[in-house]
Amino acid sequence: MNTTCININENNTSFFYFLIIFNPFRSEGIVFNDKKPFPQHAAYTKGTIKPNHKTQAQLDADVIFVYQRWKKNYLTEDIGEKGQYYIKYQQSGAVTCSEAHGYGMVTLAYMAGADSKARDYFDGMFHFLKLTQVMAIQN
Repeated sequence: MNTTCININENNTSFFYFLIIFNPFRSEGIVFNDKKPFPQHAAYTKGTIKPNHKTQAQLDADVIFVYQRWKKNYLTEDIGEKGQYYIKYQQSGAVTCSEAHGYGMVTLAYMAGADSKARDYFDGMFHFLKLTQVMAIQN
Protein backbone atom coordinates (compact mmCIF):
# COMPACT_ATOMS: atom_id res chain seq x y z
CA MET A 1 0.00 0.00 0.00
CA ASN A 2 1.45 3.33 -1.05
CA THR A 3 0.19 6.23 1.09
CA THR A 4 1.35 9.80 0.71
CA CYS A 5 0.77 11.81 3.86
CA ILE A 6 2.28 15.12 2.78
CA ASN A 7 2.78 16.73 -0.60
CA ILE A 8 6.30 18.05 -1.00
CA ASN A 9 6.16 18.54 -4.75
CA GLU A 10 6.05 22.30 -4.29
CA ASN A 11 9.23 24.16 -5.14
CA ASN A 12 9.96 25.27 -1.60
CA THR A 13 13.11 24.54 0.38
CA SER A 14 11.42 25.37 3.68
CA PHE A 15 10.25 21.79 4.02
CA PHE A 16 13.90 20.71 3.82
CA TYR A 17 14.74 23.00 6.73
CA PHE A 18 11.74 21.66 8.63
CA LEU A 19 13.16 18.14 8.31
CA ILE A 20 16.66 19.22 9.32
CA ILE A 21 15.52 20.97 12.46
CA PHE A 22 13.27 18.08 13.49
CA ASN A 23 15.80 15.37 12.64
CA PRO A 24 14.95 12.47 14.97
CA PHE A 25 18.33 10.87 14.34
CA ARG A 26 20.47 13.43 16.15
CA SER A 27 22.88 11.46 18.28
CA GLU A 28 22.89 13.63 21.39
CA GLY A 29 20.35 11.32 23.04
CA ILE A 30 16.69 11.62 23.81
CA VAL A 31 15.59 14.13 26.42
CA PHE A 32 12.02 14.04 27.66
CA ASN A 33 11.35 17.56 28.85
CA ASP A 34 8.13 19.40 28.20
CA LYS A 35 9.79 22.69 29.10
CA LYS A 36 11.59 22.97 25.74
CA PRO A 37 9.09 24.38 23.24
CA PHE A 38 10.01 25.44 19.72
CA PRO A 39 12.55 26.74 18.93
CA GLN A 40 14.89 24.51 20.90
CA HIS A 41 18.11 25.26 19.00
CA ALA A 42 19.58 21.94 20.04
CA ALA A 43 23.30 21.39 19.71
CA TYR A 44 23.96 19.15 16.75
CA THR A 45 26.74 16.59 16.77
CA LYS A 46 29.95 17.23 14.86
CA GLY A 47 29.53 16.57 11.15
CA THR A 48 25.81 17.35 11.06
CA ILE A 49 24.86 19.34 7.99
CA LYS A 50 22.96 22.54 8.75
CA PRO A 51 22.21 25.27 6.19
CA ASN A 52 24.77 28.05 6.55
CA HIS A 53 23.27 30.56 4.13
CA LYS A 54 20.50 31.65 6.53
CA THR A 55 20.50 32.90 10.10
CA GLN A 56 18.92 30.82 12.86
CA ALA A 57 16.04 33.32 12.97
CA GLN A 58 15.44 32.82 9.24
CA LEU A 59 15.50 29.04 9.66
CA ASP A 60 13.01 29.34 12.53
CA ALA A 61 10.76 31.54 10.39
CA ASP A 62 10.93 29.01 7.54
CA VAL A 63 9.89 26.20 9.89
CA ILE A 64 6.99 28.25 11.26
CA PHE A 65 5.88 29.10 7.71
CA VAL A 66 5.85 25.43 6.68
CA TYR A 67 4.12 24.45 9.93
CA GLN A 68 1.35 27.03 9.37
CA ARG A 69 0.90 25.81 5.78
CA TRP A 70 0.82 22.19 6.97
CA LYS A 71 -1.85 23.07 9.57
CA LYS A 72 -3.95 24.88 6.98
CA ASN A 73 -3.75 22.02 4.49
CA TYR A 74 -3.95 18.95 6.73
CA LEU A 75 -5.17 19.66 10.27
CA THR A 76 -8.93 19.19 10.09
CA GLU A 77 -11.61 19.61 12.71
CA ASP A 78 -13.99 16.66 12.89
CA ILE A 79 -17.33 17.73 11.44
CA GLY A 80 -19.20 15.50 13.88
CA GLU A 81 -17.52 16.66 17.06
CA LYS A 82 -16.30 20.21 17.65
CA GLY A 83 -12.85 20.37 19.20
CA GLN A 84 -11.71 17.03 17.79
CA TYR A 85 -9.03 17.04 15.09
CA TYR A 86 -7.37 14.67 12.67
CA ILE A 87 -4.82 14.87 9.86
CA LYS A 88 -6.52 14.68 6.48
CA TYR A 89 -4.27 12.70 4.18
CA GLN A 90 -6.41 12.05 1.11
CA GLN A 91 -9.36 13.65 -0.65
CA SER A 92 -11.66 10.62 -0.56
CA GLY A 93 -11.95 7.37 1.33
CA ALA A 94 -10.60 7.09 4.85
CA VAL A 95 -10.16 10.52 6.41
CA THR A 96 -6.88 9.71 8.15
CA CYS A 97 -4.50 6.91 9.05
CA SER A 98 -2.67 6.10 12.26
CA GLU A 99 0.67 7.17 10.80
CA ALA A 100 -0.63 10.59 9.75
CA HIS A 101 -2.37 11.01 13.09
CA GLY A 102 0.73 10.09 15.09
CA TYR A 103 3.07 12.33 13.11
CA GLY A 104 0.54 15.14 13.43
CA MET A 105 0.51 14.83 17.21
CA VAL A 106 4.32 14.80 17.35
CA THR A 107 4.49 17.86 15.10
CA LEU A 108 2.04 19.75 17.32
CA ALA A 109 4.10 18.88 20.41
CA TYR A 110 7.29 20.13 18.73
CA MET A 111 5.67 23.39 17.64
CA ALA A 112 3.95 24.26 20.93
CA GLY A 113 6.33 27.16 21.53
CA ALA A 114 5.36 28.79 18.24
CA ASP A 115 1.63 28.08 18.34
CA SER A 116 -0.48 29.01 21.35
CA LYS A 117 -3.25 26.66 20.16
CA ALA A 118 -0.99 23.62 19.62
CA ARG A 119 -2.04 22.10 22.96
CA ASP A 120 -5.73 22.46 22.04
CA TYR A 121 -5.11 20.79 18.67
CA PHE A 122 -3.06 18.03 20.30
CA ASP A 123 -5.77 17.37 22.88
CA GLY A 124 -8.41 17.41 20.14
CA MET A 125 -6.42 14.84 18.17
CA PHE A 126 -6.10 12.69 21.30
CA HIS A 127 -9.88 12.83 21.86
CA PHE A 128 -10.53 11.98 18.20
CA LEU A 129 -8.19 8.98 18.53
CA LYS A 130 -9.87 7.76 21.72
CA LEU A 131 -13.34 8.14 20.18
CA THR A 132 -12.38 6.22 17.04
CA GLN A 133 -10.87 3.44 19.14
CA VAL A 134 -14.13 3.11 21.10
CA MET A 135 -16.13 3.11 17.87
CA ALA A 136 -13.87 0.40 16.38
CA ILE A 137 -14.35 -1.80 19.47
CA GLN A 138 -18.14 -1.34 19.38
CA ASN A 139 -18.31 -2.36 15.72
